[in-house]
Amino acid sequence: MQMIVAISIVKPISWVLSFIPAYGMRAAGDVKFSMIVSTLTMWLCRVALCIYLCRVWGFGPMAVWIGMFADWTIRAIIFSTRFLSGKWCEKSIV
Repeated sequence: MQMIVAISIVKPISWVLSFIPAYGMRAAGDVKFSMIVSTLTMWLCRVALCIYLCRVWGFGPMAVWIGMFADWTIRAIIFSTRFLSGKWCEKSIV
């Protein structure tokens, strides 16, 4: 039940802001930035945090979701900042 409540609260906010702007920027040609950020946040948040929470704190399956929530939140902040700055407009599709 805890996971369902957490997913219902976090996913509509963080997931949308972490993926929709990235899809738009990729379509506009800003692929390299989006790929680097996505890869780094996945390994540093999702994987590393999950391993840490499981091994050190003894979390169960909720550790996976906490790692995903952290990943989505950091991506949302980075991609929203990039989108609002307009730097992605400098990239062009060749």
